[in-house]
This record gives sequence, C-alpha cells and structure tokens, in this order.
Amino acid sequence: MEELDQSLAKEPKIISNIFARVYTNWGVTALVIVFALIGIVGLSNGNVLCIIPLVLGVGGLTFNYGIDVDVNNNRHRDFVSIFFMKFGTWKSLNLYPYITVLKTNKGRSAFGAIPIMTGAAALSATLNADYSDGEFGIYLLNQSHYKKIELEIMDDLKKANERLEYFSRAMNKEIATYKPVRISKIR
Repeated sequence: MEELDQSLAKEPKIISNIFARVYTNWGVTALVIVFALIGIVGLSNGNVLCIIPLVLGVGGLTFNYGIDVDVNNNRHRDFVSIFFMKFGTWKSLNLYPYITVLKTNKGRSAFGAIPIMTGAAALSATLNADYSDGEFGIYLLNQSHYKKIELEIMDDLKKANERLEYFSRAMNKEIATYKPVRISKIR
C-alpha cells in the first residue's frame, strides 16, 4: 500500500487514456501517408496547392481520440486530438460514484453480437464461461450502472484488478460489482 501511495504522489493528476488510432485499417493508413508524401513532393517542386494533401495526410496521422480524467477537479472529458491539440468539453464525475472491472467483447460488431445459442444452452455457456482470458476494461459506473466511462483496457485480470485499486484510490471511487438496476415508472 505504501508503494501505491508513493506512486499516487509522483504521477500527474490528469489520467489520460488515448484509445487506439481510428486508422487501424492498413489501407487507410497507407492512403494518409500517400497524401502526406504527395504534399511534400508537390511542395518541394513549387506547387502551392499540394499543401492540401499535406495537411490532410499529417492531420490523419496525428488524429486520436480518448478520455482525460482530471482527478484534482473531479471531472472528465472525451476528446478528439488532431495536430496534437485536444478538443472536448469537461464534465463532472459526481454522477459516477463507482468503479469496476468488466470483461470486454473484443472484436465484436453489431452482427457478431448475435448469440448463436439460445435458451438453456446459452445460459449454461454464460455461467460456465472462462473469464481468465480476453480483455478487461476498467469502468466508472453511475448510480444505476447503466452509464459507463471506459478508463483503460488490459489483457490480464490480475493486472486489471491492481489498476482498479489504483484508480479507486486516486479518484476516491467505491469499487462495486456490476449490477444494473432497472428503474420502472409507475403508470
């Protein structure tokens, strides 16, 4: 615990998580690099209009998105970064009193999320699932657990739980078990 307290004192109070680049498709990345190269070659030959593909290429290469958490002021922001400048509005973390670790659905799309099994077979597969492999996300949860803010993704459950403890202490959030509460209206 003393090591954790020392690491809290040393680390900056804005926790930044930059998610994977949008351009994970190698074809799009190659296209952005080609734009930048066309701009460089065109400008070196004196063609002023080649500044357009240069700006598009460099902008595409520097594009990121993610989340910043300001621990000192108890706020967060989703940001988009281009040319190393971050854009996003700060929002309060007061609506997110809990923090937890959840298994993520790596590589799922809208079509991949459709269950192949139904009924008792699906329930049995869910109850007997091995959660030791895969990716685990650390999330802030609101009161009903229906809204989540993803802080970090890790490959190892043990490391994710250690990081959960760190975030819990750094942000003064209660560690909770994910249990969404259904709020029904009386008609």
